[in-house]
Amino acid sequence: MKPEEVLIKIKTEITDEKKDINEKMIDDLVMNIFLKNMGYERIDGKNILKDRLQYNISNCFIISYYYELDVDKALSLLTKVIENMADNTWGMLLHKKGVWLLNNSIVTIAGEEKFKSDKIVFRIPFNQKIDDEYFQYFTHENLLIRKNTCFFRDMITYRNTEFKSKKITWNAYHTALKRFFSFYINNVNDFDNNNNIKSSDKSNRYDEIKLSDFEQYVDQKDTIATVNSLKNQFFYVKDFIVKRTDNGEFDVSSNVVINRCEKVLRKKMELEEVDERKIKKAIKYLEAGRNGLRDKTIFLILFYFGIERRNLCMLRWNEDITNDCKMLKRGKREFIIPKYIQSSLKKLREEQPLDAIYIFGSKRTRYMQPMREGGINEILAKLTDIDENDIFYKLLTPANIRKWMFKYLLKNNWPMQNIINHMNITIDNIGNFVTKDEIWKYHIEGEASKENPLDKFMKDIEKL
Repeated sequence: MKPEEVLIKIKTEITDEKKDINEKMIDDLVMNIFLKNMGYERIDGKNILKDRLQYNISNCFIISYYYELDVDKALSLLTKVIENMADNTWGMLLHKKGVWLLNNSIVTIAGEEKFKSDKIVFRIPFNQKIDDEYFQYFTHENLLIRKNTCFFRDMITYRNTEFKSKKITWNAYHTALKRFFSFYINNVNDFDNNNNIKSSDKSNRYDEIKLSDFEQYVDQKDTIATVNSLKNQFFYVKDFIVKRTDNGEFDVSSNVVINRCEKVLRKKMELEEVDERKIKKAIKYLEAGRNGLRDKTIFLILFYFGIERRNLCMLRWNEDITNDCKMLKRGKREFIIPKYIQSSLKKLREEQPLDAIYIFGSKRTRYMQPMREGGINEILAKLTDIDENDIFYKLLTPANIRKWMFKYLLKNNWPMQNIINHMNITIDNIGNFVTKDEIWKYHIEGEASKENPLDKFMKDIEKL
């Protein structure tokens, strides 16, 4: 079993109210499920005590189960037990409410705030997801051989002794550190890469971490896609590392990191590919919300015509879109509106007064005034609530959609003059949408497409 499967198995067994929690069950959970699947070949011994079971995995790792105690009391007693053991001893609490990992070499300072007083490295309560993804660092390989879990141990000493901000901000720091070092372990190096670093010797290990490692992390982390998110993540990681080493590698301003990651950020901020299923999900999400019909229609028109934000707000009945909702007019040019969008426009027309002027006005002004430009951004910003961890929805901005549309049409072999005409772009502005290299890159030999590729795109979305 993989670590995540081991955790699920432990949770399933120990929280099953139909089963009695007894010595045999705990033996099975520790010996046959945890140790066997997490790479531990043997244990040094087992202590059967009045109030607890203690499994001595090695001289520096024990697992304890307390029969009658609540979590806080059990953690307190386990902390006292490992404090009397050899330096850098790990203690794992197995409890019917979760799993916790402690380390006795974590430093605490008397008189500090309560949140800076414990020696808990990972918390995995079964009723909420906190450190579940880090259960992999409970393995024999990570805990005792490569000692990768020591990175996470050191974060707690940093919190207890050097972290100067308030408790409310610690979660942001801690999350950033856990994510960066998990990436570092899996992609760069181990804590004990030669199996000869002393666990207590922090400085020589952190000397090896380079700013280029952080750049690589930014490149692969989808959620770091803006200058602000980059600055915040760097600040959190920097504050920890500069207190562990004197090599000065991370002792630079955020502007240095921004300059080094500029190309990566620029690439991330572009909408390169569009997932049709996610677009369908976005349409349904907007439709279900307040002003759903209006918001959905704006989104569809933006995705089909690539109309600039200001011009989208200024669309008028009869002047720009015919009252039968079949044609979009730009001066003397007319464009057929797909039936999928026609349907939404007709419903909007039916809801509005006969003398309404602006299609996307408001009831308050009886549609006599246009929607403000910022309203378009606010509509698209709602989409990030679909999945806060999916960068795709953050990239759905009017500018990104227009750039994507230009390249999409080019890739699908629609003639350049058709694209310019459809999107109402001047020749001077082509460089804002595509580079010369990309024009050659997307050029396809053969007969040009006679049909607008976006028609098929819209039909495919409608079918989903």
